[in-house]
Amino acid sequence: MAKMRIAVTHQRIDLDAASCIWWLEKTANINEVFFTGKDVVPAEDVEKIRRGREIEEIIFADCHPSDDVLKLEKIKKVSTYDHHQVQSQAEKSSFELLVERRGSTGFDSEKLQRWIALVHHSDLKPADTDMDIQRTLKKRIPLILNGDDHLAYKEWFMPLVNSFFHNPKNIARGQKIFQKAILQFLLTNGSCPARRILEKWSAKLIHLDKISNSSIRNMFHYVSHMDEKMAREWLDLTLRAVDAKQAQFERAKEEFKNSDIDLFGKTLVVSQITSNCDFSEVARYLIKKHIACVKNGKTSIEEKQEIEAVPAKIKETITSKADPWFIIQVHPEKKHFQIFGGGGGDKTQQAILRELVQSIRVEVLKNRRKSIPTNRGKLSQPETLEGTEPLYFHCKDTGFPQILWGSETRPDVGPAFVFGKTSREIKQNLVNIAKMVIDKYYLPRECNPNTCSYCMIDPWQLQKCAVQRKLVRGRMYPPGQV
Repeated sequence: MAKMRIAVTHQRIDLDAASCIWWLEKTANINEVFFTGKDVVPAEDVEKIRRGREIEEIIFADCHPSDDVLKLEKIKKVSTYDHHQVQSQAEKSSFELLVERRGSTGFDSEKLQRWIALVHHSDLKPADTDMDIQRTLKKRIPLILNGDDHLAYKEWFMPLVNSFFHNPKNIARGQKIFQKAILQFLLTNGSCPARRILEKWSAKLIHLDKISNSSIRNMFHYVSHMDEKMAREWLDLTLRAVDAKQAQFERAKEEFKNSDIDLFGKTLVVSQITSNCDFSEVARYLIKKHIACVKNGKTSIEEKQEIEAVPAKIKETITSKADPWFIIQVHPEKKHFQIFGGGGGDKTQQAILRELVQSIRVEVLKNRRKSIPTNRGKLSQPETLEGTEPLYFHCKDTGFPQILWGSETRPDVGPAFVFGKTSREIKQNLVNIAKMVIDKYYLPRECNPNTCSYCMIDPWQLQKCAVQRKLVRGRMYPPGQV
């Protein structure tokens, strides 16, 4: 009987995960690939993958198994290549770890180093071009392949990587094929949503010297390795995906325009029920555009058309990067929610989101009748807190934090029924929690700093509550008896 080797990676693949799978197919003779909706894969999921079979080796790429997986019978070897797992590996991609540990015999070393650099840049740094390979694979391609990771890998990624490693680069041919593909797409699709974007791409392609020296992540470089037939097919898929993404972007603008807006103290909260994964991106983009127009004191016709989607209350309230704002979005069918930070700077965002995640976690623990930590640091710790799963706090030292109950890459988690039976109830309850956390002058009617144990927000351990207790009790008792 042939030895069974299985590779496991995350859903909504990116360049890192896809490169790992490609490498393993080339070098490890893997028999099957599974895409999971979890960063940490539990034993019960692995048992479903195993389906009673004896496994020679199961390989986790850009994700990792829980500790109990190592104890499973009928799996002889478990290998993990995940740069998220250990802090000391965080500055490397999972693909780099895989190549370092399993070797690179039989591969063109120069091209391999270039591909490692591409994966590293794509995984650890923001996009620096609209013709971005990573953005297209993660955000655009799933829209026209119904989120099927197997198809995205087979039909989009494999032609890309195989052409790069097997064929020489021909930039003149790449330029000609790319421009012709855009022209044909625009002629065929008339007033497509992505027309303006594709016209800009076509204009960039005219300047061969400039685009030849563009970002390593620019898809032009990789089209230039493809033969004509493959390039035409790959570009047709890509341009349709770009158009679908722009159509989704336009829908998100309309949803943003019709969002609910609340002002808590000096902090603005935008909330909406939407399944559009572009909603938060559109909100950031339009608010940033509005702030730039305020700062410049003038608005072009194109900018004026774009910021028409910014609600009047936002225009009145947010006039600089220093003004804090947040987004709460709830999925209408799945009942998931995400909370994103916007303006105000890193420190302000971190402080508010930490208290907000504390409060949300407390409500989950209360609902599940579990003990509540008395340590604020534990309540606001990054990632997950035992007993509050699948709630996830994505928090870094810099950048905007996020509170996630399910996400685009984790679509399989259960509904957030802790906060309501309907999406509208969930959204309203989250907005109410945000109000009590964010507005430092708001306190519940029953607030009595002398008997905090009766107050609904006391378990949240908010800083404003500590300040209120100190002020009130400091007036009532002599020093040393507070």
